Amino acid sequence: MTCHVQYLSELAELECQARNESRIKRLMTNSRLPLGKTWETFNFDRLPLSVTRQLESLREGSFLDRRENVLIFGQPGAGKSHALRALANQLVQQGRSMLLTTCSLLVQQLLIAKRDLRLQKYIKQLSRFEGLMIDDLGYVQQN
Repeated sequence: MTCHVQYLSELAELECQARNESRIKRLMTNSRLPLGKTWETFNFDRLPLSVTRQLESLREGSFLDRRENVLIFGQPGAGKSHALRALANQLVQQGRSMLLTTCSLLVQQLLIAKRDLRLQKYIKQLSRFEGLMIDDLGYVQQN
């Protein structure tokens, strides 16, 4: 009898593990994250220690729970986009639903949705993500 209980316990554990892996894979696909931009490939040596600590504190994702915005500023080539992608990757691996997009693409999609009278639907789709990672805020043309 104990053998059957142990077998069923292991089977249930394997099923939970497979479902979790499938969910992470789906979240990664939906996030639109590029491959290779991970926490492990980011060069923290280029950053001041205080910035490295701030990035480390974001890894846990509690800012998402508090619904706080996080802005990353810096010179071109400083690693902002890589850090953003690495952070999003880390959060997806924890089971968080994230979306990575550029600001110009997001604005285009919002304008198209508005033109097609589906703005509310598009905003509802965006609200299903726990976090939106919007890159290149400074490169949007304003009119």
